[in-house]
Amino acid sequence: MPFFRTWELAGKFPDILTDEIVDESVSTLFDDTEALFKKVIDKKMTHRQ
Repeated sequence: MPFFRTWELAGKFPDILTDEIVDESVSTLFDDTEALFKKVIDKKMTHRQ
């Protein structure tokens, strides 16, 4: 998944979420990102141009 490669975390989704080496970092990053997207959607912070 390109998102995790951006953060220099190697692995395929969803397997990377349970990887023994990076699982905590990846899980935290993924959870934080989901929360941010939910906030953007719930508060309608996006619009069409």
